[in-house]
Amino acid sequence: MESRIVDMINEEVERRVAEKIKAILEHVSKTYDVSIKQLMKDASVVHTENTMCMGLTAKGKSCNRRSCKKSNNGFCHSHQSQKPNIIRTVCTPVSPNQHNHDPGVFFVQGCPGCREKPKVMIDI
Repeated sequence: MESRIVDMINEEVERRVAEKIKAILEHVSKTYDVSIKQLMKDASVVHTENTMCMGLTAKGKSCNRRSCKKSNNGFCHSHQSQKPNIIRTVCTPVSPNQHNHDPGVFFVQGCPGCREKPKVMIDI
């Protein structure tokens, strides 16, 4: 009996927190002219513990259904298409300086930077 009461209290707390988050996002959207769809997607990425759906209805209002599973990133079955697609990219740094010698020496045979032809020719 006590565990059921605790579960009911936790669900109510989660529902109220979700309502507050949605109200804040709607205010930010109106105040700063940011798309509510984008804000809801960003909030769903950050707030994945939410059991309430973070999707938007056809009228632009927030959905009041529960999300099915935690693996759905906070969206119910009807709003799975609004779930953000997170694509992770790996950036490899490219060094603009390909020379393997001191900057005081102008040309060194076998240096990869010295072998490259200059991209811009300056006519004097």
